[in-house]
Amino acid sequence: MSSRPKKPSADSYEITHGGKTRNLVRVTRVLSALAKPALIPWAAGQERDAVLLALREILTRDPKLLVHASPETVVEAVQGRMGYARAHLKTTRDAMDIGTQAHALIQDKTMQMMGGESRAIGDVSDAALSALIVWEDWAREVGFVPLLCEQRVYHWTAGYAGTVDCVAEITHRGERVCAMIDYKTGKAVYQEAHLQLAAYMSAMEWMMRYACLEPGEKAWLEKIAHLPDVALVLRLPKTLDQDQFNQDQDVVEVPEWHSAADAFWALVQVWQWQTRRG
Repeated sequence: MSSRPKKPSADSYEITHGGKTRNLVRVTRVLSALAKPALIPWAAGQERDAVLLALREILTRDPKLLVHASPETVVEAVQGRMGYARAHLKTTRDAMDIGTQAHALIQDKTMQMMGGESRAIGDVSDAALSALIVWEDWAREVGFVPLLCEQRVYHWTAGYAGTVDCVAEITHRGERVCAMIDYKTGKAVYQEAHLQLAAYMSAMEWMMRYACLEPGEKAWLEKIAHLPDVALVLRLPKTLDQDQFNQDQDVVEVPEWHSAADAFWALVQVWQWQTRRG
């Protein structure tokens, strides 16, 4: 029986291992249990900027509105201009779209390097193309040789699964290494990215011990032969006005990933507790 995972929902993967099938929570879903206090002032700022922009546009068209209209009319005009969607949600969706496009472009290039055919991706934004260009420059510089791309991994004992962006041979700090790589688009590499990669490393380590004979996993596990030497987060630009890519700052190694994996295991338990409580 194949252990190739399926995706029954946005929260979990359906995994078959040892003849048994379970839904294992996605790593990214577990990370949502982390508090993100910095998002609160950011979201408030997005809303404030959206209100001011809408008011400015309305007054540009009708400068006398504030003099002759009632407060209720002004509020209705601003609301009509903004729509009912929260500004920070639109910003988040736009950012996610760019990130998804960038990942798809990089995945397509990587699969071609591994002997696959190019896929029709469709229209993409200039920002996503910018991320691809930065990635291509970096790949040439480090002698990027991909081994795995979009590889799903799971930890049956801990009860989670996820998808690794890439495992590749690269030159890192002057040495050829096998690296697990996760691509991030945005202004910084945040701490949850360390937990995410640590979870993937721990899952791959577990699979090398206990899933090496599973029909759907044997081939790729034999291909890489051993656990990656390093786990790296590669930050790529998501907007065209971001600072130029700096390899010293934007290629971040996850140190002591075993310790971070222990923390992720604890987070899995927190997520399970939250889920049981509803």
